[in-house]
Amino acid sequence: MSFIVLGFFTAMGAVIWRGATLIASGQMAAGQLFSFVIYSGFIAGNIAGMAGVYTRLQKAIGAAEKLLLLLDEPAEAVDEKYIHEPSNTLLGQIAFDQVAFEYPSRKENAVLRNVSFKVEPGQQVALVGPSGAGKSTIVSLC
Repeated sequence: MSFIVLGFFTAMGAVIWRGATLIASGQMAAGQLFSFVIYSGFIAGNIAGMAGVYTRLQKAIGAAEKLLLLLDEPAEAVDEKYIHEPSNTLLGQIAFDQVAFEYPSRKENAVLRNVSFKVEPGQQVALVGPSGAGKSTIVSLC
């Protein structure tokens, strides 16, 4: 984008200089030069806009490629003979009611404050939030 702007202003400077010499020699009217510069500015503005569209298009193509790579990822094989321990099975609901938590080594920084939610049996829940919000801590506490 900066290359296009630099090129535009360099070209405009050259056109105005050449036009000024033609006006001084009587070969061109000042209105013609002014009209040419204005029209050139309109065209250059649209060309610069096309560069921005091309950049956004390239970003969208890159994001789509990443999504397609994720979709092409093979599924993990499930071992049908695996027997899980009964102590690892959650049968009922999970409820957090005004839970607060801080790590013993950092008591001044509370990781969780007044967290409340309920997960019913068979319900799928996603924990979403920024880094450091306590998602992993909540899962570890379950």
